[in-house]
Amino acid sequence: MSISEAHPDDVQLLATAPPGTEIFVIDHGFRLRARGIGGVAQALEPGLYKVKFRSGSAIHEMHQALEPGAGTVIVTAPPLLFSSAAPLADTAKSHEYHQDAAAALSREVHARVGYGSEVFVFARAWSPTGTSPRGNPARALQLLDLGGAPLIELETRSRTNLAAADPWAGCTVQVTPGAYRLRLDAAPWGRLEQLVVAAPHWQTQVFVLGAEDPRDDAPPWHVDLARATVLQSRLGRGFDPAHDQQRLTDLARLALVNGRSVVPAQELVDMLGGPEADPMLGILAGHALVLAGAANADLLADVVTRLRALLGRHPDVEALALITPVADPAYRFTIPPMLTASWRLVVDASSRRPDVVPAGSLAACVSPALWGNGPWLQWQTEEMLQPGDSSADGAGLAEVAARIADAGARLEPERWRELVDEELGDLEEALLVRLAGPPPTRHEGRGQLRSRPPHAPASMPSATSAPGGPAARGADIAAGLGMPAGALGAVADRLLSRLEHLAPDAPDRASMAPGGPVTDIARRRLGSFVLWRPGRTDPPPTLVIGRPASGNPPTLDDMTFHPLTPDPAIPDLWQVTAAACNLTEGTVYHYWFQVGDTRPGRPGFTVWRTDPLASTVDWRLLSPPLPPPYTQDDRWPASVIKLRGGLLVECDPGGEEPDWSRDGGLLALPANNRTVYYKLPSRWARGSPEGGIEVAAGTFQDVLALVDADAAPGTFRGVAALAPGRAHLVDLGVTTLELAPVADSWVTRDWGYATSNYFAPDHDLGCPPQSSSPTSSRDFARLVTACHRHGIRVGYDAVMAFGQRDPYSEINFLDFHVQWGSGDPEQSDRDGFGGDLWKYGWRTRGYDPIEGRITEVEPARRFMLAHAARWAHENRMDSIRIDSVNNVRNLDFIAEFTRFARELARDRAVAAGLPVSAADERFLVVGEELSVPVALVREGRLDALWNERFKHAIRSAILGETGEGDDDFERTVRKLVDCRELGFADGAQAVNYVTSHDVEGYRNERLYDFLVNNGVGRTEERIKLAFVCLLTAVGIPMILAGEEFADQHDLPIASAKQVDPVNFDRLSEEWRQRVFRHVSRLVRLRQTSEALSVNDTEFIHVDLTAGRRVFAWRRGAPGQRPVVTVANFSDWGTPEPQDPRSEYVIGNWPLTPSGELWREVTQDRAVPPEWVGREPLYPWEAKVYALT
Repeated sequence: MSISEAHPDDVQLLATAPPGTEIFVIDHGFRLRARGIGGVAQALEPGLYKVKFRSGSAIHEMHQALEPGAGTVIVTAPPLLFSSAAPLADTAKSHEYHQDAAAALSREVHARVGYGSEVFVFARAWSPTGTSPRGNPARALQLLDLGGAPLIELETRSRTNLAAADPWAGCTVQVTPGAYRLRLDAAPWGRLEQLVVAAPHWQTQVFVLGAEDPRDDAPPWHVDLARATVLQSRLGRGFDPAHDQQRLTDLARLALVNGRSVVPAQELVDMLGGPEADPMLGILAGHALVLAGAANADLLADVVTRLRALLGRHPDVEALALITPVADPAYRFTIPPMLTASWRLVVDASSRRPDVVPAGSLAACVSPALWGNGPWLQWQTEEMLQPGDSSADGAGLAEVAARIADAGARLEPERWRELVDEELGDLEEALLVRLAGPPPTRHEGRGQLRSRPPHAPASMPSATSAPGGPAARGADIAAGLGMPAGALGAVADRLLSRLEHLAPDAPDRASMAPGGPVTDIARRRLGSFVLWRPGRTDPPPTLVIGRPASGNPPTLDDMTFHPLTPDPAIPDLWQVTAAACNLTEGTVYHYWFQVGDTRPGRPGFTVWRTDPLASTVDWRLLSPPLPPPYTQDDRWPASVIKLRGGLLVECDPGGEEPDWSRDGGLLALPANNRTVYYKLPSRWARGSPEGGIEVAAGTFQDVLALVDADAAPGTFRGVAALAPGRAHLVDLGVTTLELAPVADSWVTRDWGYATSNYFAPDHDLGCPPQSSSPTSSRDFARLVTACHRHGIRVGYDAVMAFGQRDPYSEINFLDFHVQWGSGDPEQSDRDGFGGDLWKYGWRTRGYDPIEGRITEVEPARRFMLAHAARWAHENRMDSIRIDSVNNVRNLDFIAEFTRFARELARDRAVAAGLPVSAADERFLVVGEELSVPVALVREGRLDALWNERFKHAIRSAILGETGEGDDDFERTVRKLVDCRELGFADGAQAVNYVTSHDVEGYRNERLYDFLVNNGVGRTEERIKLAFVCLLTAVGIPMILAGEEFADQHDLPIASAKQVDPVNFDRLSEEWRQRVFRHVSRLVRLRQTSEALSVNDTEFIHVDLTAGRRVFAWRRGAPGQRPVVTVANFSDWGTPEPQDPRSEYVIGNWPLTPSGELWREVTQDRAVPPEWVGREPLYPWEAKVYALT
């Protein structure tokens, strides 16, 4: 308590408050007259004063008049309820049932991984109304050992009450004393971690509260580690919500954030000597004293000594010791401390003692990955260094620094600024500025360069002022960047690798252009035959190569065998150079890799297998047959390559190369919020001369004929929709063509969801009946470039849950695939549909085919990322659909894939001289998960989701039924019209459709068959109604090929996966022509209307009376020309609709601007002004009105 001496005329002011409450007394001149913690006694002259109380973030102010002769005036603080993650009594966000649960659970043990200490984690939700999001508050929380291996999944091991108004979860883990990592999978920010130290005979208590974000587009609810409360109590005592010292500990945490102290220095020393001491209070308050300048070295040394007696060697205590006479010169910070304030002391010490943080230690590895500015030191695991990463120092660091400066100077100004503004981590950015100077100018439309990384000192030397320039001693540079010297070399090497890849005139710069290789393994394949991670290397893998001889099928001439050898620096990368194989310039070669079969249950014969990265395969030429148990199905296609200009280049078996020179510009393609998808299967049908149905693959040449009026079809010549002068997709107006999977499949073409060779366009799709040799690569490039010239994006459908006879299933099965029935936890309830599940969770140390370095990798993930580079960059795909997300079953990989694919799209834009925004607006990664887990989009793991709920809702609506799970019919309609009703934040996050390619079983048939099978009339009207809803709803519309003209099933509807083809012959039928014209008008409106490109939607009319189900909704933001849809979901119609006096009035119709008229879009007719908003309605009719 602050006390002062009184003068005879003064009045004594006595202000009291609970422990830890800060008190300020301010006079009428706004001067601070007194301050204290817990109490103030101050003699003051008579007058008017303001007394301010602060407890955490809670503040209360009162005015107090001191009258002459009043003697002593007592002012008492009212209850101040500050916010705490711990359910402390008398705090702002606490329930008694939270307090009771935490107190009880902290005295139990729920999991044991050691003895001698405990970690208690309590996660909870809180809301003023008790309406927190349902679900486990411990979702995505893990306790890891120091090496990062999971110990406890807190979501599954915690005791919970999820039925409570504000749910809670708690778990006490008995552990061996030491340090542990607490991880939160906090999408979209990645995996965040912080240290938890478990001291001998103590329980470390971590309390976390649900993050609050009221925004509609906020990521899904999870706890907020940054605002965690950490307490400590003796084993067996547990958590006491009413304990004053635990309350004071959390107030000390809140005060530390603002550089204040809430515990007087001497009181702190006394507390640490008492039986109820909370050592965390000592650590927090010690730092607050340091930051406030209130502690001298001797006093702080006393605090450190007492804390050591309580905790032993604790990294946060040793950090405080660094500025005291009791510092231990032998102590090394191999692990980071818990507190950010401790980290600053460690970094400062490392500038004087570079070895205080050893290179390669966990403390060094997390330093470039630090995240946020909260009191607890947190890092993103994705950005961590690896223990084996470089740690150059001295002369080596000087050389790296000089190369960074040179590469930075060679960057184009716009690329420089984009790199700094958007792509580099804080430390990499600061290091680049330190060595190469600031960006040339401010980036238009973006903020200034961040002045320093979040954990750096306020004063950072500039590139020009630093003594020694780029060759300055590593410790000095590190100190300026706010990181320990032991991590600087690895950060510098990582930055250098990135810069030299981007800088002009660097060896790999040309590869950034679309079509060029962007991954390390793709660049290596230009000059060598490369095999990554063969499972058996004794005998070594061998290249089997020869020239195809004429004939169909061809044979192989001049076959030679060339053993592969491991790269001297990369033992799991086997290769042989093209030069060593004595290849002939301009010649096409077919080849295999001869390897030992690693598939479980096989005899392990030596087999010839397709190159897993082959850009072209030829199924006409198969590997030799093998004895049982192998069958004819175990013969694999030849990989195809050509030597041109001394490089190994992509080609077809006849030598044809893909030509991308006529590719259209990116800016000619529509933005995400304006596109209409067209889903085209590869299985087509037509009528046969005998009156039946012929089914065959619709080749790339056939698809090209749907786009280019001058192109001749391949297989489906004679079909009217593909006739010369016709371009069906251009006539329809769709702007994204998503083909069923085009990557090569061993299965004769159906839907294509059985991918075998992930880098090659499908052999069958480049092999129409009249061709003498397959031309898949050439034809696919022709199709993509033609689409782009016509303003049509092309989407790639990726099957990454499972492979069907892919090369790695024999080259190295267990590294890449899940062995079915072996107890592998990655199998779970995933469905491989007869294929081999990819193994995305297994990590090992080895070659990274993307970046070209030795690091920790998940082989299956890196393989799929390389496959993404093949399609998104080399083959210019404008979107990627991830099939069967639920069977991929690795959300970290899904997020990694999405981020990587988007980076590829941005690289493509940059290479074309465009800003990254051009790619962001025209690229999507879309997931198919039929339960529609919107959280995947809100977390940023995916850009968008297939909205299966739209399909179910629209199919219920056009039958006049309330959708499953809806309270009433109106709810069904509102959900299908506005995807935000389902939790999406933006229309570009949901892909809506009336029919998907999975047309199997009841209520999933093609729309025509669905209506016929339900025995309803007015089929044409209901189909048109469905398309009106699809094309005026919020969301990206998608049309399954054939639905635009009401195609029907050619094959029986079954419960298994359907392969029913699209039959363009039916387009010639008159009523189907009417449906097509109806749909095409709506598609073109979707492309041109500003109102349909935004989310704004308002229902202006709902009529559910007397058997009616009539709705009208308006699309468009204020100031835009609106689009109004009137939809009748009932058998009711306006009586005598042909009578000029008949009308149906829509209330709240938008005003008609002067000089403009309304036009009904589906019939392409003008609406007389007197009929606006009053036109009669027919049963099951829908009309769409736009201003002209």
